[in-house]
Amino acid sequence: MNEIILNKKISIERCIKQIRDYYALPSETPFESDYLKQDAIGINLQRISELTIDIANHLIKKKKLGLPQDSGDAFVLLQRAGLITHEMVIKMKGMVGFRNVLV
Repeated sequence: MNEIILNKKISIERCIKQIRDYYALPSETPFESDYLKQDAIGINLQRISELTIDIANHLIKKKKLGLPQDSGDAFVLLQRAGLITHEMVIKMKGMVGFRNVLV
């Protein structure tokens, strides 16, 4: 695996662990009202989204797949190259939309 992709994968795994750890923290405040916990989880979700987009853009550049018009389009280019499925494109575009809500 490419070192750039491997480092981003490691960062994604660390973010996932942090999300699980933050969510599991005991609190007398319900999650819906615990804005500190929500922010901690939200920033890690944002990081995961950005790291995933970075991986997509790295693959596009390395394989010379074209120039994506936006973050969601990066995943369409990967699908056209046979690297991901249509179902994955839908999920990744949803992730991009959610990231846009977070920021």
